[in-house]
Amino acid sequence: MPAPRATPELLTQLPEHLAVGRGLIVPLLGRTRGSGTVQVRAAGGPWTVAQASGIAPGGIFWALAALGPELAGTTAALSARVEEGEAVDLVQLAIDPAGDGAPGGADGSRIVICLPTFEPDAELLRAQLDSLRAQTHDDWVCVIDDDASSAAGKGAVHAAVAGDPRFVVREHADRAGVYRNVERALCDLPADAVLVALCDQDDRWVPDKLERLAAALAADPRAMLAHSDLRVVGRDGTVLAPTAWTDRRRSEDRLRDLVTANTVTGAAALLRREVLADALPFPRAIGPDAFHDHWLALCAAATGTIAYVDAPLLD
Repeated sequence: MPAPRATPELLTQLPEHLAVGRGLIVPLLGRTRGSGTVQVRAAGGPWTVAQASGIAPGGIFWALAALGPELAGTTAALSARVEEGEAVDLVQLAIDPAGDGAPGGADGSRIVICLPTFEPDAELLRAQLDSLRAQTHDDWVCVIDDDASSAAGKGAVHAAVAGDPRFVVREHADRAGVYRNVERALCDLPADAVLVALCDQDDRWVPDKLERLAAALAADPRAMLAHSDLRVVGRDGTVLAPTAWTDRRRSEDRLRDLVTANTVTGAAALLRREVLADALPFPRAIGPDAFHDHWLALCAAATGTIAYVDAPLLD
């Protein structure tokens, strides 16, 4: 009786669309029915040997597929074969066109503030926007992405903006949740902004927040992200905690610790736009606790360093 034909199949569930930025490594997990060494390739590139644990009927293999920036705007096939056998397409991936995730051409001071909103409290949102208007670093634009708020919620946003041209409001009909709403905001930024600040709808910034964080980045070319301490306050401004470090410690200089503990608060952070070339698209969320600031901090720490300003720069 002839041996069964070895046919590799993909177990990893991949999205229909991917953005590659400056390059993307895709982990693949598969299974082969048959025996022999499995090889994989991406988009017609060279074959590479997959890692396996005793390839046999029903055996499992894994590999890393590299997708380069030249694939943007194309459809790429991830293929596999066993030994020198017939190639099998595991999946066809639509690679999104190149976006504007590359650094802009400004002088390095232009900041885009990304503010996701959903059913905002009108009073708190107004206080937040007023604190942006009071920033000593005044070369900024604020992009507000509203995540399918009600008519009242959208009205609160437009009332707080009050026709100020520095604020751009983008209303979305589909509810994405904070994680994906921040992602779609970061995928569509003004071309001339080179620094990116994250902003919450119910905070209040001190006047020199942007200035001090930008200075921290300027002082260290290796730093891809800068963040600060913060105060926890009640609605009336009563200080509940004068620092973020009451029951946790900073870990931005220890990548291993940063992986397991999210200690970089997005609203206290300013990052170089270059980080987005590696951070976008956001990974698939595992469980309910996927946080955009955790992922951005990891990308910054993996490609450079993270600077810290030892002062509470927001409430």
